[in-house]
Amino acid sequence: MEKNKKNWEKIFNKLKEFVDKKGNFPEKRESLQLYTWCAVQRLKHKKNKISREKIEKLDKIGFIWNMQDHVWKLNIEILKQYRKDFPDRWPSQRSKEPVEHKLAVWFLGIRKDYKMGRLTEERISDLKSIGFPFYPREYRWNINYEKLNRYIIEKKSFPQRGSKDKNEEKLFNWCRYQAIKMQINVLEEYQVKKLKSIKIEEFINQLKDFEIFE
Repeated sequence: MEKNKKNWEKIFNKLKEFVDKKGNFPEKRESLQLYTWCAVQRLKHKKNKISREKIEKLDKIGFIWNMQDHVWKLNIEILKQYRKDFPDRWPSQRSKEPVEHKLAVWFLGIRKDYKMGRLTEERISDLKSIGFPFYPREYRWNINYEKLNRYIIEKKSFPQRGSKDKNEEKLFNWCRYQAIKMQINVLEEYQVKKLKSIKIEEFINQLKDFEIFE
């Protein structure tokens, strides 16, 4: 028993020294021994098999007992900052920037947990507060709709076919595609209402006049 206590104290002191020096708890790549030891302490704590004395010692160095909550809070804060820096986009998996790529991969797990009903109301609230795109297709559709709506308000017309402006050309193609989908009745009800609110029928008639509505 005394030997186990000494071993615990020895590794604890190594952990404390690591935290004092690095300012964070060890990741697997930094120290497999300390990383594994920390995982064991969390497991023992969860099963009520760790003494109060040890808990207090670990608490004094800011030990993280719940890694899932810690990672969640950390990623949410990083994501909030990312959105402040880049309000017009969300992290991409194709990014070569490590933090952005890591956030994008995290997205996948979050969306899966949301669809499976595994997210707490608190976490859902955290995500909603930053406009998290739970459903990417719906999110992208709304983004394109807002772009189209802004264009119409500014130009007083729908985007024109054959424009040399690439953004206008993209809007024209997107609008034409929505018109086709609307005609074959495959859009969501809310999408139809939004398109009708900007008088999409006028755009459809223009396409028919130019014989480019197929």
